[in-house]
Amino acid sequence: MLAVPFSLIGAVWYLWFLAITSLCRLGRHDALMGWRETGVFMLLFLDLSYNDAVRKGKMNSYEDLREAIIHGAVKRVRPKP
Repeated sequence: MLAVPFSLIGAVWYLWFLAITSLCRLGRHDALMGWRETGVFMLLFLDLSYNDAVRKGKMNSYEDLREAIIHGAVKRVRPKP
């Protein structure tokens, strides 16, 4: 999980080293690092897991909510062949 922030820091240092100060290039690095996509997909999987638990009637306590969050996160992070 720390690879994304560290790679972004390295990219900014590289741009600074090359004396490139364009904000447009920094915006491109933001898009390349996948900040937006990663967050959107994580929220999508968490929302799907939560809605599935509500539909099954399993959302009765804090532990049920915690289990739904963990289930959604595991589905998002699992390696895909």
